[in-house]
Amino acid sequence: MSRALNHAAKLKAEIRLAQAVSEFEAGLQEDAKREFSLLKNQNISSPPTLKSVLQLTAEIDHTTRAAGSRCYGPRLTKTLERVQQFAAIGDVIIGGSQNIVACGVWTIVRTALLAAVRFQSYFESLSELFLSVGKTAPRYNEMVALQPRSQALHELMSEYFIFVVNLCRHVYNLSLKSKLGQLKVAMSRLVIGSYQKDLDKWTAAIREQFSLEEARDNATSRGILQKLSQREKYRKQLALRQKVLDGCTRYNYQIGWKIARNAGSTSWFLHVPAYRRWTQEGRSSALLRVAGKLGSGKTVLLANMVEDLLLLPHAPDVAFFFSRQDDADSLTASTIIGSLARQLIEAMPMDMRESSMHAILTNINNPDMVLFFQRLLPLFSRVFFILDGIEDCPLGEREAVFSIIDQLLADKHIGVLSVCISYRLEAEQRIEVELKAFQNFEAVSMPEENEEINEYIQAKFDTSLESGALKFLWATLQIDSICSKQTDESIRAALDDLPTDLPAMYRRILHQRKNLAPEYQERILKLMLVAMRPLSLDELREAISVVPLQTTWDPKKQINDARSVLACCGSLLIIDEDQSTAHFIHPSVQQFLLSGREDPSDFHFSRKVAELDMARVILTYLNYNVFQTQLSTVKVPSLPARDVPARIMASSLGNSERIRALALHLLRKRHQGHLDIGQRLSDYSD
Repeated sequence: MSRALNHAAKLKAEIRLAQAVSEFEAGLQEDAKREFSLLKNQNISSPPTLKSVLQLTAEIDHTTRAAGSRCYGPRLTKTLERVQQFAAIGDVIIGGSQNIVACGVWTIVRTALLAAVRFQSYFESLSELFLSVGKTAPRYNEMVALQPRSQALHELMSEYFIFVVNLCRHVYNLSLKSKLGQLKVAMSRLVIGSYQKDLDKWTAAIREQFSLEEARDNATSRGILQKLSQREKYRKQLALRQKVLDGCTRYNYQIGWKIARNAGSTSWFLHVPAYRRWTQEGRSSALLRVAGKLGSGKTVLLANMVEDLLLLPHAPDVAFFFSRQDDADSLTASTIIGSLARQLIEAMPMDMRESSMHAILTNINNPDMVLFFQRLLPLFSRVFFILDGIEDCPLGEREAVFSIIDQLLADKHIGVLSVCISYRLEAEQRIEVELKAFQNFEAVSMPEENEEINEYIQAKFDTSLESGALKFLWATLQIDSICSKQTDESIRAALDDLPTDLPAMYRRILHQRKNLAPEYQERILKLMLVAMRPLSLDELREAISVVPLQTTWDPKKQINDARSVLACCGSLLIIDEDQSTAHFIHPSVQQFLLSGREDPSDFHFSRKVAELDMARVILTYLNYNVFQTQLSTVKVPSLPARDVPARIMASSLGNSERIRALALHLLRKRHQGHLDIGQRLSDYSD
C-alpha cells in the first residue's frame, strides 16, 4: 500500500486529478453512481455554461427554502463559475481531446452540494468556505488564454482542483453519516479551517506562477512561438470569446441580483394566474409588469422569479438586470442592454464556431442594438428578460431601453421573448406612456397584505433571539428599530411609538445608532450618497479616516474595523459579502436623506454639500505627505537579452528538444550583447 502511495505521489498532477475523480465516483452507492455517470456524460457532450451555474444555485435555494433556511445561492455562484470554466476548457488545461476529467469535477461539485444542502447546520459553514473559494479562485479561462503552454501553471491548476475534489468527497461522505455523526463534524470548525489553509496555499501558488510567467514573457516572441503550438486555436477561441463578452459590457451584472436575492425569499407569485400564463410554454412574446408601492418587495420578487424561471421544465434562457441608484453605471442603457446581451452569449457553448463569434463581434459594434438582438435571439428557443429598477434611470436612458424592448416584442421573427419589468405605482402613468408594449401585457400587483412578510418577521425575530440582539418577545413587530433596546420598559416604550412610515423608521434607526460612532455617521451617509459606484469596505475605511485639510498621514488614527463603524447606520446599510461593498438597503434611503431642507440633525443633506465633502476627502487624501516619497509601484525585472530565447523555450515548448533547438536557432542573434531588456519593457508598459 505504501509503495502504491509513493508511486502515486510521483505522478503528474493531472493524472492524480483523474484518479481523484475516479475514486469519488467509485465510492458512490449504485444508484448514485448511475446518476453521476449519466450527468458526467451529459456534461462531456454539452459542457456546462453560466446558465448551468444559475440553475444549480436555484435548485439549492429551492431546497433550502423548503427547509425554512436562508438563501445560499449568491454565496456559491462565483465558486461554481470557476469550476464551470474549468469544465468548459479542461481539455486545454489537461490535454487531450476528451474533457472527461474536467466535466467530472463539475459533476462532483454539483453532487456534493446537493447532498450537503440537506444538512443545514453544516451547510452554513460550508457556504462560507465556498464564498472564500470564489473570492480567491483565479479566472482560469483568462490564464489559459494568456499562458496556454505553461506546464507549471497547468500543474498547479490541477492541484487546485484535486483540493476541490477532496473537499467535495469530505462533504459527500458527511451527508451519509448519521445525524449524530454530522453533528460532531458540524460542531468542529477544525476541518473547515484545514481546507481553508489548503485553499490559500494553492491559490497563492497559482498567482505567483502566473506572475512569474508574465514577467518572463516578451509579447512579440510569445506570439511567434504560439503559432507553433497545437493549443493556439484554443487560446484564440478563448480570447475571441472574451473579446465578444467585453464588447457587450464589462459591468458585473450579478451584483444587483445577489443583493436582492439575499434580501429574502418569496413564492406567492407562483400561484398568480397572470404569471403562470406569462411563463406558459408555446405562447408568443409577452410582457409582464409588476407594480407595487415603495418598499413592497418588487425587487425581491423579481430576484426569486429569476430562480423559478431557471427551474422550469423546458429550461428557457434567462437574462436579468437589477439597476441600483447607488451605482451610476447600472442606470445607463448601454450597461443594461449590454448585460442582457452578455448573458445570452455566456449561455452559448464554448466550442461555438469562430466564424459565428466574429459575426457576433461585428454586430456588437453596430450602434443599432435592435438589429444585434434580432440576429442573436433566433439562436435560442425562448428567452426571458427580467428588468428591475429601470424607472430610476435618467429619462433618456430609460427611453432607450424601452425603445429596444418595444421593437423586440413587436418582432414576430425573433422567436419567443418574454419580458418582465417592475415599477412603482406612482410611476405607472409615466411608464405606460414611455413603454408602448404596455398596451398588451400581463400584470401582477404587489398585495397590500402579504402573509410571507409575517413569516419573514418571525424568522428574523428567531434569528435575532438566537444571536442575543433582542431581549423581549414583543419586538417582532419592529425588529431593527428596537434591537438596541435592552430592557422590557424601553421595548414597551418603543412599541407604543412605532414609526408610521419609512422616513420615520429611517430617522429612528439613525438616531438610535448614532451613539455607536457619532463622529462618523454623517460622513458615511454623505460619502455613500454621492459615490458614483458602491464603495468597498477598505475604501470606506480610508475615506472616513481622512480629516479634511490635514495632509499628514497618521496610521494610528486610521479606523481598524470598517464594519463596526458602519453599524452606526443600522440596517440602512448592507454589506455585499461577495464583493465586500456597502450599499443602502433601498433607494428610498437616498430619497429620505436628500428630501426636505438641509438639516444634519434630522439627517437631511443637499447633494451639493455632500459632493463638497467628498471633494475635500479626495483632495486631502491625494495630498498626503507619504505619497511624496513613493516614486513607483512597478518593480523593474532584470531580463538579460541573451537569456530570453532560452527562457521562452523552457516555458513554452516543454521537453521537445528538436522544436526547441529549431526555435532557438531562429531567434538567436549573431551578436547577443549584454543588454538588459527589463528596463526597456518597463518603459513601454506605460
